[in-house]
Amino acid sequence: MRLGIGVFADEPSGLAVATVDTALALDAAGVDVTLFALDGSTLPERAEAISGRVVKLRPIPRLLRGRIGSTALFLVARLAISRRLAEALRQHPVDALHVLSPGMAALVPSGPRVSVQAWFHPPRLLARLKTLLPFTARWFLYPVSLVVHVQSYFSDLAGYRRADLVLANTEVAAAALRSRGFEAVCVPPPIEVGAEPLSPRDGQALRLAFCSHPLTLKRKGLRFLFEALPAVRHRPLELTLVGGMDPSLEEGVERIRSAGIEVRVLGKVPREDYLELLARETDLLLFPSLYEEWGYALFEALGRGVPALAFDLYPFSEIIDERTGMLVEPRDAAALADAVERAGSGALPDPEGVRDSARARFGDAHVAARILELMG
Repeated sequence: MRLGIGVFADEPSGLAVATVDTALALDAAGVDVTLFALDGSTLPERAEAISGRVVKLRPIPRLLRGRIGSTALFLVARLAISRRLAEALRQHPVDALHVLSPGMAALVPSGPRVSVQAWFHPPRLLARLKTLLPFTARWFLYPVSLVVHVQSYFSDLAGYRRADLVLANTEVAAAALRSRGFEAVCVPPPIEVGAEPLSPRDGQALRLAFCSHPLTLKRKGLRFLFEALPAVRHRPLELTLVGGMDPSLEEGVERIRSAGIEVRVLGKVPREDYLELLARETDLLLFPSLYEEWGYALFEALGRGVPALAFDLYPFSEIIDERTGMLVEPRDAAALADAVERAGSGALPDPEGVRDSARARFGDAHVAARILELMG
């Protein structure tokens, strides 16, 4: 079977990671994979195995390529990419096509069996706006956010309508999509799970990590850590912040340091360096996000055997259990502090168990087998 995967864009996003990981997982399963990519994209080094099977799409208009244009005209940009994908498929036909951004499948002609990955939940417009608009950074950006989220919704909807099958990240999302009349099953995107031996915990300092770029993103919840961590009695305690720093955060960082906690601010680092930090220097990922489509920083941690602490919200409540971390009451800094205290007292799951659980549920071999079962 010839299976197309797309559309890859080399941007710092979970979507780019998921596209490459899906292609690599299916390639490792022996599938004849073609990866469709935006013109000008460069694959990461880890994708060398499929570098000879990349089809570059004809460039979309310049206006739609920049950050402002691609955001303000999100739906137009997605449909433009879909047209280029349809053109490429005429020259490079496949038996089946899996598209990671639903709107990019909207204009794919009949022929190949098409599946799309559904990221957003809930799938209805008003519920989506109610979920996302509160995270608008500034009041004057509210109209812009409204336009972008509405376009994103209709982009997804167009992709769902074209698809023969929608792969939803969770069973909850799959059920919601089925209730709207779409053929949907729960198949999350695959993740790369580390195979190297895990570094033992040092048994002394509890090493915490928080990742967001930038660190000021409202929905990522760093403000809850500024309140929670000074209340934790366990010592020694170390916190590493990964992501773009801003002067507005300095007061919160100093508050944690004043409580006797060591804080490192690394800034934005290459993904491979972040993965190394997780594998070698992290006991617990702090993930107090209020909303994620999926949350790749979380999966990168689980794939390296690092448990996570998150709020009991969707989708974290569908991902984290006693084998992989801890869930606490949403927006509750005291609950976060108590969970970190328990982690310092030895309540964390075993790293090998974390990684084994991640591999069994989200690992590349497992997910590739499910995709082949459904698309073959």
